[in-house]
Amino acid sequence: MYCLQPFLPNHYKEFVAMDISEAMLEYAKNNINLPNTRFVECDVGSKDIDDEFIEKFDHIFSFYCIHMIENISQAFKNLYNMLKPGGQMFLTVMEYSLADVAFHKLSKIPRWEKYGKQTTVSPFYYSESPKEEYIKLLQDAGFKHYVLETESIDFELGGEDVWQKLCIAINPLLPKISAEELEDYKLDYLNQLRKSRSFSFNNNNSRITTHFKMFIIVANKI
Repeated sequence: MYCLQPFLPNHYKEFVAMDISEAMLEYAKNNINLPNTRFVECDVGSKDIDDEFIEKFDHIFSFYCIHMIENISQAFKNLYNMLKPGGQMFLTVMEYSLADVAFHKLSKIPRWEKYGKQTTVSPFYYSESPKEEYIKLLQDAGFKHYVLETESIDFELGGEDVWQKLCIAINPLLPKISAEELEDYKLDYLNQLRKSRSFSFNNNNSRITTHFKMFIIVANKI
């Protein structure tokens, strides 16, 4: 949120921070201090968006998040409906989640297949052209004026500890794993990620780099 502050007008009426996670919102409340900010628990992929938020926003921002929403088609429709006429949204979404390949491979292992992959892999992991899928989402939602650009990202994470924390943080399955199986699951999960193309490691794992494609989307509601 702080990254947006330099770009906000001096006298904006309200900044609404939304997340599906109550715990995440509580963390934000305790660690972020922006003027005129309200924190709202909301599933942007739900069909039941509160009427209060329909045609409410001049601008909507989302960074590295939308690709993790299960009902992504509904999410784009909601974003369109939540914008005022003349409003604009700015999104960054990953072509694939860094962990997609691990979720896919773990779903083929008998011990872990019961947890499936339906709610973990990115919505277009199995698509030949995720970019075209996002363009269709924009069009189906009602956007007629938009730009979608692709950027290749190589980002240095630091060492092993930082890498493991990131990998654990992006895994939504962990709360569903039994206590008896949790450590074994984490080990298998991290091992799959070590073998993936999402990350590269130097000789002693003191420098780990992540590689991914990002879509940058700017869309206007006319």
